[in-house]
Amino acid sequence: CDVILVKNKLIIFILFFSLALPLAGVGFIGSQNLTNRSGMSVDNNFNLTYESSGNFESSFGFFIYIDLPKKLTLELSSHMSQQNLDINISMDNQSLNTNGESELFSQYLTLRKNYKNYSIPVLAKFALNYGIGINTHQLSVPSISVLKDEYDTEDLNYIYNQISQNMYFDFPNPSLSSYQKYEGVHFQLGSQIKLLMINLFATVKYTFLFTARNTHMKSFPSINIGIGWGI
Repeated sequence: CDVILVKNKLIIFILFFSLALPLAGVGFIGSQNLTNRSGMSVDNNFNLTYESSGNFESSFGFFIYIDLPKKLTLELSSHMSQQNLDINISMDNQSLNTNGESELFSQYLTLRKNYKNYSIPVLAKFALNYGIGINTHQLSVPSISVLKDEYDTEDLNYIYNQISQNMYFDFPNPSLSSYQKYEGVHFQLGSQIKLLMINLFATVKYTFLFTARNTHMKSFPSINIGIGWGI
C-alpha cells in the first residue's frame, strides 16, 4: 500500500509540474526552407556558376525553450541545412557540368507569446502563438577560391585539367574559414500541443536578412515541425 501511495503521489507531482508549472524543454526540429540558390564566381577566363536543383532546402536541428511570465517563451534553436546544386565550370571554349551542395548553419533566438490557449484538464493543452527574434547564418557555396584551396594552387589551367580528367568529380567541401556570415530578424506564427510532458510544435516563419544585396543568400519563408520534452 505504501508503495502504491508513493507511486500515485509521484504521478500527481509529475503531472502538476508538467501541466501547471512548465519551466523549460528541449527537442528536435525539422524544417523546409522555401529558397533557391544561384550564383557565379569568375577569375579571368575561368567561370563557375551554380543553381539549386529545386526550390526547397531541408533542415534539421535541435531547440531549447524556457517559459517566462505573462505567457512568454524564450527559444533558442540551431539548424543545419543542405541543398543540391547543379554546377557548370568553363574555361575558354571548354565547359563541364558537375554536382555539389550548399551548406547552411543557422541559429535562431525567438521570443514568442501565446495569444490563444485551450486545455483538457490534466491531459493536454493547445496554444496559438506569435513571435519575433534575431538570427545568424553561416553559408558555404561553390567558388573558385574553394577549388584553389582544394588543389593548393593558383594555376587555373591546372585546376581545370584536373577536374576535366576526373569523370567522378564532385565539388569539394569548403573549409570553415570560407563560410559566409549573415544576420537577420524573423517573424513567426505557430501552434503548440502539449500531451503530458511531450510538446509538438508547428511554425510558419519568415527570415528577413539584412544583407539584401548579396547573390548567395536571400530572405526566405520556412515551415518548421518540432517535438520536445518539457521539464
